[in-house]
Amino acid sequence: MDTRLTDDADDFFDRAAEAKRKDEEARLAKRAEDAQAQGLPEISKVETYETLKPKVDILSSEKCRLQAQLAMLQVQLSQAPDEEEDELDAFMKSNDTKLQTDKQKQLNERLELVQQRFTEASE
Repeated sequence: MDTRLTDDADDFFDRAAEAKRKDEEARLAKRAEDAQAQGLPEISKVETYETLKPKVDILSSEKCRLQAQLAMLQVQLSQAPDEEEDELDAFMKSNDTKLQTDKQKQLNERLELVQQRFTEASE
């Protein structure tokens, strides 16, 4: 009995691996989205004024907080020292700038999510 895999079997396993990889990517994307939405209220289709008011207040305060953090990051990024830097200082400043831009990107993504939920609540 021949137990070797044929080329047809290899194609089948490649398709199964591709589907599994896509499922894993979708799951990781969902997890990242859930992490961004952590602490934000969900807006359901049916809301009363009493249930909607606290959610809008939370979203409004979160929006203000995020805008303030973004403004502080902008100020930090715009400040450039006029002094000479050696290689190590330049490298450390480069790393710090990259971290700040990554933080700014995360804050912008969360702000977009807050604004989206705020719009849902307004409708």
